[in-house]
Amino acid sequence: MKKILLLFFLIIICRPGFCSDEINFSAKDRVIIFSPHPDDEIIALGGLIQKVLKSGAKLKIVYLTNGEYNEINYLFYKKQAAVSPAGFIKIGKVREKEAYDATGALGVDKKDLIFLGYPDRFTEAILTSFWNKKWPASSMLTHISKVPYKDALSFGAPYIGESILNDIKNVLNDFKPTKVFLSSPQDTNPDHRAMYVFLNVALLDLKDKFVPDAQFSYLVHKPGWPKGKKYLPSFELAPPEEFTASDVTWIKVPLSRNEVEDKYKALLLYRSQLSLGKYYLASFVRSNELLCKYPVIAMRPKVKNESNKFESNLVSRITYSRDDEFLYINIILRKAIAPTIKADIYLLGYSSTKDFSLMPKIFFKVKDRSAIIYDKRKRIFIDNLKTISRGNAILIKFPLKALDNPQYVFSRIILKGNLLALYASAWRILEL
Repeated sequence: MKKILLLFFLIIICRPGFCSDEINFSAKDRVIIFSPHPDDEIIALGGLIQKVLKSGAKLKIVYLTNGEYNEINYLFYKKQAAVSPAGFIKIGKVREKEAYDATGALGVDKKDLIFLGYPDRFTEAILTSFWNKKWPASSMLTHISKVPYKDALSFGAPYIGESILNDIKNVLNDFKPTKVFLSSPQDTNPDHRAMYVFLNVALLDLKDKFVPDAQFSYLVHKPGWPKGKKYLPSFELAPPEEFTASDVTWIKVPLSRNEVEDKYKALLLYRSQLSLGKYYLASFVRSNELLCKYPVIAMRPKVKNESNKFESNLVSRITYSRDDEFLYINIILRKAIAPTIKADIYLLGYSSTKDFSLMPKIFFKVKDRSAIIYDKRKRIFIDNLKTISRGNAILIKFPLKALDNPQYVFSRIILKGNLLALYASAWRILEL
């Protein structure tokens, strides 16, 4: 009877949407935090970092970019504009130093910070489009096409997906973390979303060598969130309301008063970010921090798998299903306006038997019954791809053969009106 009551209690408090369990660390843990930019680690996890260090667990913090796309803040901070490649790189070095100062204030050893140095605001474009060393991406800010920071993990690595993926895999394989913390696939910043996908591809590639005990995401960028753009240390940080109705599980990490105060002090050491963003940054210093878990959507043939239910004013739900030949995406809107909606669909195939760099990276634009399709940056045509927009439903029938018959698919959906994006889903992992 006691076991039944305990199970019922766990179902109630840990249902999809919210879980109140605190995360604990021990000296046996090996914790790794992936931060898209210098400051994300303190914004989202400044209190959690302190808990990790107090437990005696080993800790590594990995920065995907140096955050050089920050010229407006830098203008107010240094009273000079960054107008040249060297100027932007200087911003990146400033933010790198601030990362050492801020994490050092919490007790993190300098040697436990790793900088990858990939282009700020451009890593999602690399993920979906740039996988050929002959044609690397070039940052629109710096006009540089390789890692320019000499102290980065792979100085001179070309701006291509293979470079980022190999760096992440090398870090993971060397450290073999028991707990992994990374940015949310639903964040509005493209580097945060890209970090999630690259990391999960790396973990799939390494699953025969090690598997972490747990993986958690954290959210930083969401318009209108957190509520109350100021320092409110005694207030609770709550998830965005529209996100709590989906299949994402949210976990509250309570902080002590000292942890809150020390997090705020560390955050203030990101001085280059304070001129315009002080109150926004301070709004993340609350009595708790938030983590979230996005479940893999396990798909069985001919069985509907629902995701992201009731997540927006436009979308009622998104249903994925499959048979032996096709992946079906059914988007149900709240109004009968499907023929007026344009959909941008990303589908990245993954197979453990094939190099991810060679797998299709499909992007296609859907308008009613027509589709414009790309694999990376190359325009292609796919037989048997069908799209139907009728009433309140958009149905996409996509041949799995065009994804090279993958074991997993990374999917993202963006819905647009005539000009603006009306809805953007998280990157979701579909297990076929």
